[in-house]
Amino acid sequence: LYEDPRVELIHHLEFEGHSLALLHRFGPVESDIDELIHIWLNDVRPEIIVCGDSHYTYLEWKRDVLVINPGSPTLPRNLSPRLGSVGILELSAGRTPEAHIIDLANGKFAHLLQGFPKFA
Repeated sequence: LYEDPRVELIHHLEFEGHSLALLHRFGPVESDIDELIHIWLNDVRPEIIVCGDSHYTYLEWKRDVLVINPGSPTLPRNLSPRLGSVGILELSAGRTPEAHIIDLANGKFAHLLQGFPKFA
């Protein structure tokens, strides 16, 4: 197993005034968001969590936290032999974030979500 010293288990980032956490595994996503943040993020609560591991797409608000799993571009649904999906997150200062998951097999938006509940 090759380990790159630049890669951390969790990356806490801020872009355009929005806080993000990037990590490989986060779940099970059906669990309570506070419990998941406690287990996986040491109680550091971001606005947006981008995760992976399952190879299944997921885009949902868990209370006031947007959780995104873009799936996998090459091995969707854990080894399905077809093109998969990618995620796009659009962030601008002072603007409502937009998140998309695009199905590469047909070019259609698999999910589309705009806005944070707290801004509504």
